[in-house]
Amino acid sequence: MQRTSTWTWVTGDQHLSNFGAFHARDGDVVYGLNDFDEAVIYDFQVDVWRVAVSIYNHALTNGLSPAKAESAVETFCDAYVNVVRNYIGNDNEQLFEIKASTTPKKTALHEFLKKLQSKDEDKAVLKFTERTGEGLRFVKTKENSLEEVDGDIEEAIREGFLEEGYPATLPKVAWHAIEYSGGTFEVLDVARRVGSGIGSFGVDRFYVLLAGEKRSAAADDDAYDASDRAKDEDKQERRAVILDVKEEPSPAARDAFEGTSESTGDAAWFDHLFKNQAARAVKAQRAITSLTDPYAGWAKIDGRDFVVRERSPYKGSFDLDTLDTFKDFGEYVEQIAAATATSHVRASVGEAPARFKEVIDAALGTSYARMTWADSVARVAKEYREQVLLDYECFYDYANATAGPI
Repeated sequence: MQRTSTWTWVTGDQHLSNFGAFHARDGDVVYGLNDFDEAVIYDFQVDVWRVAVSIYNHALTNGLSPAKAESAVETFCDAYVNVVRNYIGNDNEQLFEIKASTTPKKTALHEFLKKLQSKDEDKAVLKFTERTGEGLRFVKTKENSLEEVDGDIEEAIREGFLEEGYPATLPKVAWHAIEYSGGTFEVLDVARRVGSGIGSFGVDRFYVLLAGEKRSAAADDDAYDASDRAKDEDKQERRAVILDVKEEPSPAARDAFEGTSESTGDAAWFDHLFKNQAARAVKAQRAITSLTDPYAGWAKIDGRDFVVRERSPYKGSFDLDTLDTFKDFGEYVEQIAAATATSHVRASVGEAPARFKEVIDAALGTSYARMTWADSVARVAKEYREQVLLDYECFYDYANATAGPI
């Protein structure tokens, strides 16, 4: 075991509200990690500790006792190690995702995903757009959290979406890779996205409306041959796509690397590996998820790096407040553990015999090691939550004293 043996791709901001539903390449709605802004290669426990604090806090907020909250964290840890060890000797982590077909039936998460799967994907586009004399355009209102953009900014965004820009960052050789065409990547409209996500405050964020790929209901018919396709080409409608375009700053882990001993070279290693922060976040997403959004890429806009990904028509957040019994909360936590463990194994940086799953099996393979580790994680979760509350009180008092009553 070396200092970095337990390093793998981590999201760096693994809390329960950063899990959500989205549309995967295979057509299914999956539930998993959906925030990669802080993603970096680091010790896997950064994610475990972060989500453990979130689990402990939500358990208390939902009315569970401190003892039950601690048990929920231990449930997560036990399930996490079991999932990792189940991947020894196979590559099943490459395709596993949390979806309606893989979650236990009758659980709250199963019902949530089943309901989303039946959702009409076009309704999401209709929510943010309208048909005008100039074609499909964004509805820019306070209700939609969309605003007009200045002409020079819009021009810079459109330049970033030219063939040699954003489209060139997409995988050309991949399952369901999107083939470039001027029609598919035609920018129909641009809007500024406001008031969404605490992590987005202070950074530019835009929505870009693409014409999208052509589609035809007949295309799925076995009898639909190439000649039919050619005849129907003009009749096909395009599936309009809304892209979320967000400026990507350096992650918090970069400051942590700076704070380590200079002899480790962590900061220099990071700077060499990740010269483009948007590319870092997209690389993380592709490593951590199996059925990655085919529109995930990056663009250089006005000299700055922006992450680009589809605003999934099936985007949805699970209502954590409904988990008010230990049984329901525990079932949900086990699914979160499966998603977290799978992502860490899938995104292993080390190669055999130092792949992440082999390292964890060696470190936490015995029941005593697992119990000791789970106990330490639960202790961190409890103490860190208390520290956050103290920090908030300090901030609240300071803000009251300097800026007036809150």
